[in-house]
Amino acid sequence: MNRIAASLIIFILWLHVSCDFESPTAFEIPTWNVGLNIPLLHEKYPLSDIISDTSDTAVIQASGDTIFIDFAGELPEDSVNASYTQMPLDLSVSFADTTQPPGGFFTGFDFTLSDTIPVGALIDGIIPNLADLPNLVTLPSPDEQKIIGSAWNEIAQAVESTMGGIDTVFTLYDTDEVFGEITFFQLLGIIIGDPDSTNFYHSLIENVDLPVNIETSTSSLISGVDTLALHDTTNISFGGKLDKTTSLVNKMLGEAVGIEFGFTLERVGESDTVTIAPNTNLDMVLEIGISIQNLDDARVDVNEYILPTDLDPIEFSNAAYSAEDCEVSGVYGGTFQSGTPDVPKTNIIGMSNVRNTYPFSLDFEIKFKNFVNTSTGDTLTFAQTLTSGSVYEEEKKLDGMSFINPDDPDPNNPTIPLESFIVEPVIKTIQDTVDIPLDGEDGWIFSLGVDVSDLDFSSLKADLDCSFPPQTQEIAGVPTGFEGMSFGEVILQFTMYNQIKLPLYMDLTVKGYSTTGDSVRVFVNADLGVPQFTGDTAKTFIQLSS
Repeated sequence: MNRIAASLIIFILWLHVSCDFESPTAFEIPTWNVGLNIPLLHEKYPLSDIISDTSDTAVIQASGDTIFIDFAGELPEDSVNASYTQMPLDLSVSFADTTQPPGGFFTGFDFTLSDTIPVGALIDGIIPNLADLPNLVTLPSPDEQKIIGSAWNEIAQAVESTMGGIDTVFTLYDTDEVFGEITFFQLLGIIIGDPDSTNFYHSLIENVDLPVNIETSTSSLISGVDTLALHDTTNISFGGKLDKTTSLVNKMLGEAVGIEFGFTLERVGESDTVTIAPNTNLDMVLEIGISIQNLDDARVDVNEYILPTDLDPIEFSNAAYSAEDCEVSGVYGGTFQSGTPDVPKTNIIGMSNVRNTYPFSLDFEIKFKNFVNTSTGDTLTFAQTLTSGSVYEEEKKLDGMSFINPDDPDPNNPTIPLESFIVEPVIKTIQDTVDIPLDGEDGWIFSLGVDVSDLDFSSLKADLDCSFPPQTQEIAGVPTGFEGMSFGEVILQFTMYNQIKLPLYMDLTVKGYSTTGDSVRVFVNADLGVPQFTGDTAKTFIQLSS
């Protein structure tokens, strides 16, 4: 040490002696190179001191020659509960068909015929008066007159030929205007209504002063093959008459009416004489009157016919669907729960306001082909005969029944999703003969309503778009710092357990934050395993590597 100090002193003195004080501009700073070893750490910090191969809580762990960071976390459990197999449909659909009854095709009918037949005109001044030959008969005459029987027979024949028969037809309405658009009706006739005073047939035949009897008289009103009124008699003598009125109320009227009227005059022997009374003209009187003002009912044959229906499809999208977590995007089939409550209504399909105001009966049947009795295979069906004016309502329970797609090739293993219920309503007329009122202004109505309550399935095969509630998991204990330190491989591993027998899709976002607040996001999208049997658990490993 003393040697080093002495050497250093000699060196300094040598520098001092050798310096010449020249101009500062010529001065140069000396340089040198010296190697230094400065200890920065006084101790060693091996990784073995901050990791553990036994502690379950250590963040950094070792396994053999591998070092890994392990931070564990557990997501909260979530499950598919009963609400996932309950469809809150609570929907109704309805159908109504209206047919307007006929009206305005008939405004009333009146016909009157009144005539005097002057039989004496064929005799006056023509036939010899046997009581005052060679004079001819003069009418009227204050004296009694006589003619030969053969002459009277010729006159009677001439009168009968010209006036003894009336046959005429009147068309009252056009059948096509009544029920022309209703193809399943065959109109038989129309029933005439009240009162008698305006719906009648009247006929009169009077022998005013003929010298012989009106031997026969017939007056009838005919419609189709039906005789509505018949007035006949025999031997109407001098001054006698047949005066008769028949009510047409409740008589059935065809498209047309015909009047048939006839009479015959009495004949005498060819050589007999016929006495003409004084002050007579030899007249007879005919009268016919028809009044039809009120038509009440049409009598028709109703043929069997299926009424067209336009029932809106009962779609799942019609439902008052309010589930927050799931949306049914496709339904294939299932089995309805048993023992469901009636308050609130569950698993119930009902028919409401099934009303028939048609003036004839209807056979009503509606099949819900998606609903099948599991034990018998029978389709859910509502059926009822609806008389005119009747209302039908009924509810049926679906508990324990199967829900199928009948259009699927294999309903037991369906592959075709259902978008709506398959409903087959059949409204059919019953073959019958009925009287249909014609005075109603309101249309004939058939209506039906279908009400579907909430559906509760014990098993359901469907496409369910279900979102589990978002979960946020804070992972504590992640070491920070380690500047200048890197790992050759980083693996982030998730283990998911699934006991739900439904396809599940996981959408997970992992966020990491540094000490400076910067963040990194990692997105995990994966399908989870599905257990094959009830009670099993499917385990899915998801690993993310650097």
